[in-house]
Amino acid sequence: MVSPQLRTLVAANKGAGRIEADVRRGRVGTGRAEHPVCGDVVEVDVEIDGTRVVDLRFRANGCPATHAVAACAHLTLPGGACSDAAARLRSSLAILGDLGAAERHAEAMFGRAFAAAVSACAGDR
Repeated sequence: MVSPQLRTLVAANKGAGRIEADVRRGRVGTGRAEHPVCGDVVEVDVEIDGTRVVDLRFRANGCPATHAVAACAHLTLPGGACSDAAARLRSSLAILGDLGAAERHAEAMFGRAFAAAVSACAGDR
């Protein structure tokens, strides 16, 4: 079950949406991942400047854990390096009460979408 702290993030809905294209921005990439069994989907827009995450927005459709992980990532990842994003997200989720064992698929799914978005940014060069 999603912790009360993570449910609060989901209810606030911060970070939901898209990063709008702007010539002044850094590279922006979009990644998508879907869970093959439950059908949850997460799409991530990430703006990268060098090797750092500048902004992150998401669209999520599925269980509360999918929304919670994406909302937590929106708060946690900007300002940090892409290379340690998974560790920082894992730490933030743990601090906020974490996910149940049956909900960990949402974290893995988000990781795949984030990696695809970062890869799409690399293709912009």
